[in-house]
Amino acid sequence: MEYENASRKKLMALVKKAPEIELIKKALDKSENNLSGKQYSNALNTAFILSPLLMRGNIISAALLYETKISEETIKKEFNEDTMKLIVSMRKIKKIESQQKNFSSETLSKIILATTKDVRTIILALATKLSELRNTKEDEKKLARIVKEVYLPISQKLGLNEIKWELEDLSFKILQREEYTKIKNEMKKKKKKRNENLKKIEKEIKKALKKEKINAKVVGRAKNFYGIYNKMKKKKCKVNELHDLLAVRVICNTIKECYIILGLIHSMYEPLLNAFDDYIANPKENNYRSIHTDLKTETGKIFEAQIRTWEMNTEAEEGLPAHWSYKQIKKDREFDGKLSWAKQLIEWNKKHKPKDVFNIIQLGFEDKKIFTLTPKADIIELPPKATPIDFAYAIHSNIGNQCDKAKVNEKIVPLNHELENGDIVEIITSKKQFPKRQWLTIARTARA
Repeated sequence: MEYENASRKKLMALVKKAPEIELIKKALDKSENNLSGKQYSNALNTAFILSPLLMRGNIISAALLYETKISEETIKKEFNEDTMKLIVSMRKIKKIESQQKNFSSETLSKIILATTKDVRTIILALATKLSELRNTKEDEKKLARIVKEVYLPISQKLGLNEIKWELEDLSFKILQREEYTKIKNEMKKKKKKRNENLKKIEKEIKKALKKEKINAKVVGRAKNFYGIYNKMKKKKCKVNELHDLLAVRVICNTIKECYIILGLIHSMYEPLLNAFDDYIANPKENNYRSIHTDLKTETGKIFEAQIRTWEMNTEAEEGLPAHWSYKQIKKDREFDGKLSWAKQLIEWNKKHKPKDVFNIIQLGFEDKKIFTLTPKADIIELPPKATPIDFAYAIHSNIGNQCDKAKVNEKIVPLNHELENGDIVEIITSKKQFPKRQWLTIARTARA
């Protein structure tokens, strides 16, 4: 994959109709004057990725400015509070990622999500990771691993499939170079012909549906490299032995229409034996529903067709039937619920393009608790505004009783210091120390 870096001119051409164009121009000036060549290039690329999805001055400005050393107070004064909050969140995420060696990817994911109150920050982080992967060295495995284990599940749960597919392929390219190259070389041989076949199939199905007066959406795509790799593993075969590398999805209004469309498609193409699954009549254990059928065209080209209603498609995409299990992604009910809501707003925003819909999206992951860590990377969940005293008692009452000093991120802090998501806390005890009455005024938990 080769990418051409975005330029100021290209970005301005893309956002010229944005309502806050002057804000973006100011951010571009600040970014250009305060960032090095590589950092500035990454900021431009991130803003360029974001612009078609969220053409809003605040988030594009945040993409351009968060890596600068401009203070939060200055950002608030010269831009606005919303831009400042997005930048603060992104800087927190970068700080947490820098400590990634201290804890697992699952822990990292929890802390990042707990730190993030605004869905735009998550989208900004995804765009940043895509920009970094596009321009990183091929041996940058740390970045690729974080993307694969932390950000890919998030992109899927938000329904940002275009970003997800590209992140999958780019991380796959770095982490499993040999397998990636084999698939790429094999697919490159017939790419043009494959795309022509897909367009032809789409056109034929759309024409047949129109003739039958069935209102349905037909979406075709060639499977991405990582998806092909997973299919190879599942079928235990080589890439040139796979036939269903083309996929067409037909989304209609009713279950009755699903079966009418199935009959129509089977009359147009040859159904393959032992390659038909009716998950509408027999849903999977996680309640996933859709009709899957492999077909052969007159010219011998094989493709997979998926037929489902809009309701089934929504359930499959948004996780209502535990779709994360279907895609082998761990489920978190609170996370899924909030990102499902965020995804609905993203889709609504694409359709209606209101001025400030994203200013009202607040995920609220950190409203009820914060995630802090011991030096050994064990998670300690605490309420907001918790102090080292709360942390000490959460570990053990003896640790709390003998708490003498505390280090947060390797720096000594007072015992009334308010902890934040991602803080690594070390409690220094002393046998001469005993609980003090004043601790009652700074503790936030019952145990303390």
